[in-house]
Amino acid sequence: MTNIYMKRNILIIVSALVLIGCGGAEKEIEKTAYAYLDAMGNYKVGEARPHASQATCEKTLNVLENFLLPNTDTNYIKSNMPATIDILKVNVLTDSTATVDYKKTTPIQVQNGTLDMVKENGKWCAEVIISLPPLMQQAVTVQDSNTLEKRLEDLKGKVVKAQKME
Repeated sequence: MTNIYMKRNILIIVSALVLIGCGGAEKEIEKTAYAYLDAMGNYKVGEARPHASQATCEKTLNVLENFLLPNTDTNYIKSNMPATIDILKVNVLTDSTATVDYKKTTPIQVQNGTLDMVKENGKWCAEVIISLPPLMQQAVTVQDSNTLEKRLEDLKGKVVKAQKME
């Protein structure tokens, strides 16, 4: 009889610890998702970077900063701010993936969406990878390859001859 009570108490303690552990992950996911969505909703890409995965920074945020936002009408941006974010639900899928359902409200629109989250280097991050049309992918590749840092890296170890400029 005592054995049954002991097993029941152990089961209750283990269940409580599991629930507490999951609740901690959900709070961390919710906090990170909110920070990312709030920054992006208010056109603050730099503030979103610490909350984004490496792939999101490289493939999405760089494109937004370098191509899309500079060509977006500033009057539209101003009229679409401020954005308020409501986190509706956190769905932990695995120990390294989750989704967050949210509502974004701006003066122009109300938008419901789902944000993918991944655990990267022990930290939860937003994962938003945009698919670019082929022509824009080429432009991004050309711009990346034309950076001075990249060109200097390509020249390391090579003999470079001075050329006379006319």
